[in-house]
Amino acid sequence: MEEVEQRPERLPRMPIGTVRALTGNRVKLPGMGLLKALHVGCVALSFAGYLARGIWMLRDSPRLRARWVRVVPHVIDTLLLVSAIALTIRLQQYPFVHDWLTAKVLALIAYIVLGAIGLKYGRTRKIRIAAWVAALLTFGYIVAVALTRQVLPFPTLI
Repeated sequence: MEEVEQRPERLPRMPIGTVRALTGNRVKLPGMGLLKALHVGCVALSFAGYLARGIWMLRDSPRLRARWVRVVPHVIDTLLLVSAIALTIRLQQYPFVHDWLTAKVLALIAYIVLGAIGLKYGRTRKIRIAAWVAALLTFGYIVAVALTRQVLPFPTLI
């Protein structure tokens, strides 16, 4: 008589922390790869869009006033924010609990303020350019913190 392979019994759904406590290790959750890919893709699109709009601002391009240029960044940034919140919940890593994530959130606020000054609210061209460059540097810091999970991601120069 041929043996039939039995399927292992499925465990009931439990909160992530419970699964980690029971198994003693990290659990790879389904869909995390897709969620992370969405987040990273939105980061890349957001950066490319901000860079392009900054260049158009420098050149006084009429493209900066096109309707799609004013709408698309909001759609991308909304998806970026939603994916960031979903990742935070799924990974159970929260701002003001994990220092690197707190640094990312605070830098994100600085990036938003600098970006708004750089593209819209800067009173002079010089202020807009300085804010735009500062926003690009802040963006680089945010990415470095995300990759290293360190508040100070750059090696010390001393």
